[in-house]
Amino acid sequence: MRKIFRFYFLVAIVALLVGCSFNRSNTRRNNSEAPKNTETSTYHNTDVTGPAASFDWNAKVGPVSYEKTYVETNSGKEITTTLDGVKQAADNLEKKKKEISDPKVQAALKLVDAVFVNQENFDLVLKATGTSNQEEFFNKIWNEVLIPILSERYSTFSNDTVFKYKGESYPIKVYAPMFFKVNTNALGKAGAYTLEDYKVDGDMVYLQFKAPSVDTYQYEVKASYHDNYK
Repeated sequence: MRKIFRFYFLVAIVALLVGCSFNRSNTRRNNSEAPKNTETSTYHNTDVTGPAASFDWNAKVGPVSYEKTYVETNSGKEITTTLDGVKQAADNLEKKKKEISDPKVQAALKLVDAVFVNQENFDLVLKATGTSNQEEFFNKIWNEVLIPILSERYSTFSNDTVFKYKGESYPIKVYAPMFFKVNTNALGKAGAYTLEDYKVDGDMVYLQFKAPSVDTYQYEVKASYHDNYK
């Protein structure tokens, strides 16, 4: 299971970005065909209990500061450094964007920005995917994208799996979407990404870019200190 999450976190993010462009036209068409409704339906799983019940689905990561302060353990002295590499990457990205005039590409880049640059704009991703909030979005990624892939790749995979820890039950179908939500928030610390190329084919926009990823091995290392780790 450890390898599953490490490998498929990247798959989830790719699906996140690809899914935005895929569902945008469908959402627009369906909205025009459906009767108008003044009520707003917000997704929420009311069956969740335990630690998951207090999970903050609305958490977002603000824009990265180009300065970082470290505190020495022994002396308590604060040292502030400038993240020159991040700032340079951000400047290069903005320069590249200014060279792009196609509004479709600009719209697609705003979705990528909402993940890696400024998650305060994450609502753009929700709107593009037709989801009402982040809870619905990450559950949709898990249920509609990752479960089919995992089920095909691993014959022993089951979405009904429940992990036990210190007397508490942790259903994978409840906590897996949270896992991807937390790690997506971590991507907001990137501050920038490198746009290498793009292509427009009708209503579809293809982006080729490099961006920092989350090293999920950190969870395995920390978990290995617990006596019930398997």
